[in-house]
Amino acid sequence: PGDFSYTAALDKVAGVCGIPASQYKLTTGMTVTKDKQKSQSAHLRIEQVGVAQLARFLSLMQYKWSTLQCDDVTMSKVKTETRPDVWTVEIKFNYYF
Repeated sequence: PGDFSYTAALDKVAGVCGIPASQYKLTTGMTVTKDKQKSQSAHLRIEQVGVAQLARFLSLMQYKWSTLQCDDVTMSKVKTETRPDVWTVEIKFNYYF
């Protein structure tokens, strides 16, 4: 508890997955306590990411932080003639501690 930071976690894992900071935007919510359980939500938007890159990113995030829950993933295809696997992704996370 207290060791987790969305910003630090995202920077570390995105870097490993080859996702530059210029391609994502993170918005975090307030820490909430419900039934003696603390949690913090976050919304992440990643621009121009491939499916394999995204899968690796999500896998590493949840492997490293087991109480990080991915609540929703929405993928929108980016129309491009040169690269068929380009997506904009919206992800909703909840971290429990």
